[in-house]
Amino acid sequence: MKPPSGRWSWILLLLAAIGLGAYAAWYAFRAPTPPAEKPVAAPASERPRRAKTARTGLHRPKPKPCKKLGDEGGELVMSRGLGEDEIRVAMNAFLPNALRCVPDGWATSGTIDTRVTVGCDGVVDSVEVLDGGGFPTDMVRCVKETIGYTPFPAHDQPDGMVFDYPVRLSF
Repeated sequence: MKPPSGRWSWILLLLAAIGLGAYAAWYAFRAPTPPAEKPVAAPASERPRRAKTARTGLHRPKPKPCKKLGDEGGELVMSRGLGEDEIRVAMNAFLPNALRCVPDGWATSGTIDTRVTVGCDGVVDSVEVLDGGGFPTDMVRCVKETIGYTPFPAHDQPDGMVFDYPVRLSF
């Protein structure tokens, strides 16, 4: 068999250059690729996260790293969630923000019973009103939305910590 002539080498080199040029043109003008999705840390339950956003000057707290079971040390490992003192301190510090919900001149005292779910990251997932205490619907809705902005400490219950909290309004 005869070795290829010098002419074939130039033809192959020209075809390779054309191929590289076509690839470069395609790469430069192709549709942009969508950004890579951030990986989900852990598949959480399928319920929607975070309480609804109210139209206020309040801001949602930044999520904190969830605690892991056994972070406290010791031999017996069990979920602790939030303690009564942690809940009380967080709610007492934040509830004065709910005073903006009270109409001017309002003088009737009462209690709005709520059920709050706080994610392990310390951010409120949901607030449910168990009993509006006879207050006007708009006032109860405002208090409910305001509680959704309360910052809590992180805890170790991955599905969230649920607790009932009575919001006592005294005038």
